[in-house]
Amino acid sequence: MKMKVFSMFSMLAAAGDTGTLENNLTDFGSQLNSLIGVIWPWLLGLGLVFIGLWGAFIGVKIIKAKKAEEKQEAKAYIKQLILGILVIFIIAAGLPLVVSGIAAWAGTPITKLG
Repeated sequence: MKMKVFSMFSMLAAAGDTGTLENNLTDFGSQLNSLIGVIWPWLLGLGLVFIGLWGAFIGVKIIKAKKAEEKQEAKAYIKQLILGILVIFIIAAGLPLVVSGIAAWAGTPITKLG
C-alpha cells in the first residue's frame, strides 16, 4: 500500500508544473502578507488592552497585599508580566524574519512583510 501511494505521488510530482507551484506560493505569500497587514492593528490594540488590564490587576494585588507572602506573589506577577511582554515582542519582531527566510529558501522571496 505504501509503495502504491509513494509511486502515485512521484508520478504526480513528475507530471506537475513547478512554475504553477511557485506562482501559487507567491500568491499565498502575498495574500498572507495582506491579511497580516489588515489584522495587525487590531491584534496590537487587543494586546495592549490585555496588558493594561493585567497590569491593573497586578496593581490592585500590590495595593491589597498586607502579608509578606502576598507581596512576594505580586512581585512574581510583575516579573511574569515583564517577561511575557518581552517574549511576545521577540516573537512579533522575529517571526517576520523567519517567514521571509523560509520564503527566500523556498525560492519565493517576500519583499515586504506587515
